[in-house]
Amino acid sequence: MLNAPWYPVKVPGKRRRTPLDADTVVRAAFEVLDRDGLDGLTVRSIADRLGVQNPALYWHVRSKQEIVDRMAARLLADAVVAPPADGAWQAWLVDVARAFRRVMLAHRDGARLLASANLSQSPMLGNVEAALGLLAGAGFAPRDALIGILAVFDYTLGATFEQQADPIRGAPAASAAAQGRAPSALLVTASAALEGDAVFDGGVRLIVDGLATRLGAPTLTGTGPRSARRRPPAARPARGRRRGDRAR
Repeated sequence: MLNAPWYPVKVPGKRRRTPLDADTVVRAAFEVLDRDGLDGLTVRSIADRLGVQNPALYWHVRSKQEIVDRMAARLLADAVVAPPADGAWQAWLVDVARAFRRVMLAHRDGARLLASANLSQSPMLGNVEAALGLLAGAGFAPRDALIGILAVFDYTLGATFEQQADPIRGAPAASAAAQGRAPSALLVTASAALEGDAVFDGGVRLIVDGLATRLGAPTLTGTGPRSARRRPPAARPARGRRRGDRAR
């Protein structure tokens, strides 16, 4: 905003005058978010972080919601993955989901922050349009392409939200042991492969493979659609007497 005043910003052991602008407010907001979480992110806590009074912030932002929206836009700007020139949409969608998750995990309550933001002015729309163009070029109907893209984004947001809300969540086999009962051999075998990002990556790949099957394209695992793997129907028997018919 024009003619915004300068306000003193507290610096440990030193006092100097620093210009206050929207970017400075957003940086301070991220510091508060990482320290106190989304519940502790208030206009007062951001002003305290900057060493100013609350009204000073309103020269640069209209409300707390605008601060949240600006924070979300900055996160999403770091999650942009350029569409591939070769049209390899499946691997690209997985990379986009990973980048989206990475920026949310970079900050405490990052998924909650994005879920609370108005993304209409963020890079989100550009990401969706880029993905839509890529999938439409691969042969998807626009409606199927958009539903698939939103499914990937919604899954990524929900999975990351759950991870940040329950950071000590363990594998199902470990949960069974914590309940004082022995997990089944099948559960132990399945859980052994669920280390690191395996669950998240596996979920994204299931969605992408489902899209590939809808299109009739090879999946990420390198196999073709189910229809391509079916055996040809058995030849029909020649017309004539049915088994058991009496000879006349």
